[in-house]
Amino acid sequence: MWVYPEAAAAVEETPGIHNFGVYWIKNVNSGKCIQEAVPLDGANVFQSTYNGYNYQKWLFTYNGNGIYIIKNMNSGRMMDIYNNAPDNNANVNVWQNNGTDAQFFRIRRNTDGTYSFLTKSSNFSKVLDIDHGSMDDGGNLLQFTDQGSANQKFTLELCPAMGIEENATYFIKNVYSGRYLDVSGGIDANMQNVFTYAYNGNSSMRWKILRNSNNTYKLRSALGNRVLDVTGSNLD
Repeated sequence: MWVYPEAAAAVEETPGIHNFGVYWIKNVNSGKCIQEAVPLDGANVFQSTYNGYNYQKWLFTYNGNGIYIIKNMNSGRMMDIYNNAPDNNANVNVWQNNGTDAQFFRIRRNTDGTYSFLTKSSNFSKVLDIDHGSMDDGGNLLQFTDQGSANQKFTLELCPAMGIEENATYFIKNVYSGRYLDVSGGIDANMQNVFTYAYNGNSSMRWKILRNSNNTYKLRSALGNRVLDVTGSNLD
């Protein structure tokens, strides 16, 4: 007779977090944003009053098995547990992407809608924590035993599209051909064909880029309110 162990339950993506979404990470206790100090390997990570700069913005990428990597939008470096230490008070810094456990996190959505960041360095027994519940700018981010306290909980606020202005129109150029998306005949109508054409500056080539609630985008023609659409949702 053979006895097989039960398969471990699959760990999935965290509800409410968009893969490739860019977020401000705000501590529940202080209301301040998590940021990197400078764009260098080993630079400290701490909390500070919101200012909107890229060093307070973080890109979340799902890496499978419930794991996320978190990249700073200023330096391109990853949030990282220093020396991959499993201990309480291990510091959080940024480092080049190296694929080690020090840069892997599981993100738990709490019943109050906040998030806790469990570190793989500690085998997910510890979470990110603002040291001593500091309310001040410069309050340090470190790793500590999960206690469910407010200084260990965070909210995630989705950032606007990087470099895309909400009310601006854009010309969209194909890299291969050098030609631009264009609505055939400049006609604002359903089912009107869209192709690429040499630049002419007409409104038929102008598009608004609009963010959807799921962090995808749609292209709206400047001719009216119609958006780019694949006929019949064809996958071919």
